[in-house]
Amino acid sequence: MSEGNHPIATHLAPPVLFPQASSSPPAPMLPSFGFTQEQVACVCEVLQQSGNIERLGRFLWSLPACEHLHKNESVLKAKALVAFHRANFKELYRILESHNFSVQNHSKLQQLWLKAHYIEAEKLRGRPLGAVGKYRVRRKFPLPRTIWDGEETSYCFKEKSRNVLREWYAHNPYPSPREKRELAEATGLTTTQVSNWFKNRRQRDRAAEQKEGVVVEVSDFISFPSFGYIYPDATLSPPPLLIAIQTPYGYSIYEVAFPQKHIRAKLRLRNKDPKLANPIKDQSPFLNYSLVS
Repeated sequence: MSEGNHPIATHLAPPVLFPQASSSPPAPMLPSFGFTQEQVACVCEVLQQSGNIERLGRFLWSLPACEHLHKNESVLKAKALVAFHRANFKELYRILESHNFSVQNHSKLQQLWLKAHYIEAEKLRGRPLGAVGKYRVRRKFPLPRTIWDGEETSYCFKEKSRNVLREWYAHNPYPSPREKRELAEATGLTTTQVSNWFKNRRQRDRAAEQKEGVVVEVSDFISFPSFGYIYPDATLSPPPLLIAIQTPYGYSIYEVAFPQKHIRAKLRLRNKDPKLANPIKDQSPFLNYSLVS
């Protein structure tokens, strides 16, 4: 029997492949897997957009142990999303901090980072977070540079937008509806975002004043003689704050003008020397006075 007619020869001879004509070589298949890396990335993107997190998780679990594949940005995004929905926040943070993501993916990944920290803080405190609570969380857990372009943000506003709002607030903390619309156009924000920013800023300023007190310099106030009553002057915007300043002869009344803010204050006026007339006529030596902005 000739070698060409040997029954085993057909099994030993390697098959002859006839590759199809192509301008570029086909993408190599992953070992023991039926997809190329590009196809895996495409499947991850489609499943993320469809919101089918459970199926996405099963697909990621089926991927082979290929280091190059698992460093693909679409795969990493998918892993981060699955980790978030499974409340595996430690793994989520590890993924987000381990790869420099493209700028176009920053916004979505930043939301995952912030929401995860909000959820952890709410579980720790046993109650939902308000605006102030979320602000404190953002300050405590700043965005990693891997998902952040480095521009300073505040309440998720770009620093350049916040600067515009701060400059206007210094001029007038109560912008009109027309001015709010103009500010929204100038900053790229919505009118609601602008309104909320001014509201929150006024609330923070009032809270700080109540906690720390109002500090004024001598040049900030104008001396007034004693007079018979106290009232907010509605013609001024904002109205002046009336305050009692101790002197060697008792207390004198001063008007403190704050052109950049409205004041909510409680004053307790007292004349230390009973021989002197009360600083407020027809009132007891003690007076609780509240000026509401």
